[in-house]
Amino acid sequence: MKEYRCNKKMFFWKVTIPALFSLFLLVVCAAGSLYSNYRLLLGLVGLVCIYVIWNTIVTSSYPDRIVIRDKSIAFFSYGKCQEYFFDQIKQFRVRDTFYSKDVFIRINDPVFYKGRFWLNADYFNQGEELHRFILALEYKTHPASLKAMARNR
Repeated sequence: MKEYRCNKKMFFWKVTIPALFSLFLLVVCAAGSLYSNYRLLLGLVGLVCIYVIWNTIVTSSYPDRIVIRDKSIAFFSYGKCQEYFFDQIKQFRVRDTFYSKDVFIRINDPVFYKGRFWLNADYFNQGEELHRFILALEYKTHPASLKAMARNR
């Protein structure tokens, strides 16, 4: 079993604070729309706030802990766990960035409330190893993909 933990300070500033600010802003937009002529603008800002809160709190798309076992990978965030067994993973898609270790992971036809994860491996202990494992799992799951073929050259 291998466990990777996000730096608590970075997680707080990059994930928790924006979610709390979005919650505050959502309340301000709701209250302001009752007394303002800018209902459309406040409604749009409110929708963005709902999206941020949904991704952060409800779907747990920003894990603060990742546990890799012999037969599964588990993502933890705010006390919630999403575990995926390797033999049941049909799709494991990773969109990574060239200059940093930011990755967007989609597992098994992600739905609106699970299967999507954003993480920056630099903020995790042994982040380089975690980043390599995630990319290797994608190449193992999809060996015939263009990305895997380009990597093997």
